[in-house]
Amino acid sequence: MVGVGIVAVMNTVTGLSGGAAYTADSIAAAALAGSLMAEIDTRAYSGTTATPTGRVIDNLRVYYPFDDASGTTVTDQSRVQTLAPLTIADPNLAMWIPGANGINVTAGGTLKTAAGASKVSAACIASGQVTVEAWVEPLSLTCGESPIISLATDFGHMNFILAQNAGDLRFYIRTRSTDSHGRPPTVTLTAPLQKQPTHCVATFNGTIAAIYVNGSVVIQSIGAAGDLSSWQSHPIQVAALKDFGTTWAGKVFLAAVYSRALTADEVSQNYLAGPSASHAANRVSYDDIDDYNGYSDSPPRAEDGTVIAGAGAFRRTVDVRNVLPANINSVQSWDSTDAKRIRVSIYRDNKLLLELVRARYRNVSIDDPPDPGY
Repeated sequence: MVGVGIVAVMNTVTGLSGGAAYTADSIAAAALAGSLMAEIDTRAYSGTTATPTGRVIDNLRVYYPFDDASGTTVTDQSRVQTLAPLTIADPNLAMWIPGANGINVTAGGTLKTAAGASKVSAACIASGQVTVEAWVEPLSLTCGESPIISLATDFGHMNFILAQNAGDLRFYIRTRSTDSHGRPPTVTLTAPLQKQPTHCVATFNGTIAAIYVNGSVVIQSIGAAGDLSSWQSHPIQVAALKDFGTTWAGKVFLAAVYSRALTADEVSQNYLAGPSASHAANRVSYDDIDDYNGYSDSPPRAEDGTVIAGAGAFRRTVDVRNVLPANINSVQSWDSTDAKRIRVSIYRDNKLLLELVRARYRNVSIDDPPDPGY
């Protein structure tokens, strides 16, 4: 079978205390990692861009699936350099949700990139378009105006703000037809939010701004016509913004920004993909290894989506990266390369227990022996 050669294997076990429980967990984790990797082995090698499972990838600039599970960093998984991870300012005010993708932000909590996300600003200036996306669950529907996600330094220096005001969702964007605060609001919605996970998307194509809730357009406006040439390299911030309303509180499951306006069909596609890859539990339709990038399941499931008996305490994730054939630790841009590194990680109680790492090479037979040089 051409293109599915396996020429590097590495196992790492860390994180748990010793004893019989450790041994049993290690054996179970190895079985869970091995079964998923064996499934991936059957899929074709693809040179196309790896995508978060089921989601639109074209012109994606930052992508936060909130699946890090621990620590103070939220990884930018867009694969677009320079990566722009978010930092949790106070872990006591923004805590990882146990056993699921997401962070629970309480009053005063905030997440922010260390510097301006210039890759977002520059790309949107060039295209004149933007899409802001978030899966969130508000804590309250009676709060004052609060920023959910923004590309801004403060309210007086902003590119966009997606905000909640009581039960309303508001989108501010700076164009030639607004002031430096993005006023008047490009779009204001009436009571679209509920206290449950909600998919919120705001788009601007240079003429029309729109807001979508749970895959359907709610309102459109041509009031913000104009280019984005006044945009600057501001940081991305979640849940707080200086000089703008109150601190937002609730659960954040996903955030992303594109440098173009997604179409209605694309917004619907992202909504159906869910707030995390774990919602795409049935993997029968996966036809190449790139489909597994970003996959997560908790509890672990078989290929057909059936929960694996006795595995409820574990969580699995898959990361697929393009790498140099001669050095699988040298990650490359997501263009067509001749090697990919697949990493299956197993967690218990949000602690990393085991990783299984393999490299796959284009035009190498699955029957070829491992190369001892890797």
